[in-house]
Amino acid sequence: MKLSIHSTLALCGMFIFSLACNTLIPTNPPADTSPRPTDNEFVTVNRITLDDATMDFYDVNGATESELRDSMNALHPSDPYNPGQSYDALTNWYVSWTWDGYGQETCDLESAVVQYEITVTFPRWNAPADASPELIKKWNRYTESLARHEKGHVDSVIEYYPKVEQAIQNATCSTAEAAAQTVMAELQTVNNAYDADTAHGDTQGARFP
Repeated sequence: MKLSIHSTLALCGMFIFSLACNTLIPTNPPADTSPRPTDNEFVTVNRITLDDATMDFYDVNGATESELRDSMNALHPSDPYNPGQSYDALTNWYVSWTWDGYGQETCDLESAVVQYEITVTFPRWNAPADASPELIKKWNRYTESLARHEKGHVDSVIEYYPKVEQAIQNATCSTAEAAAQTVMAELQTVNNAYDADTAHGDTQGARFP
């Protein structure tokens, strides 16, 4: 466990985890009402966003399925917690907690503050003018499925992080840190099972081509 200092609070416990997935899925983007491109301009395809998460895009290039696949293979993120494993999309989450008197025999667990940060690394493609409409549709379906899978990971973090506060406040000053870590271990187990059940999004349609 790493420790950090909050400006108005005491030392902070934290749990960092990475979720490797083949795909990510977004909330529905607003309808694109921009003018259609002329020659040598780019066609803007679906722009993926996920509530409660920061999107970190990496740009891929190509005008065919194989070119896009090769570009993703070259650029997709590696899982820092599983050396040698890379995925088209990756969800990293970080949950931190602190309370007045953290690490001391006397403390105020009712003052506990729990925060989270979620970052989803996701592919982004600006389709060239010569890309076929069929390829654009296929890409949009793929990234929508990918985002849907990643949203499952994001939703798990959102569901579990309030439980950390509950666990802390139901513990004692000497057991609160372990109680928080127990909840995080449960969250990790849930996310691992989700990836196993969906084959990292493959069963949800997150496969390209």
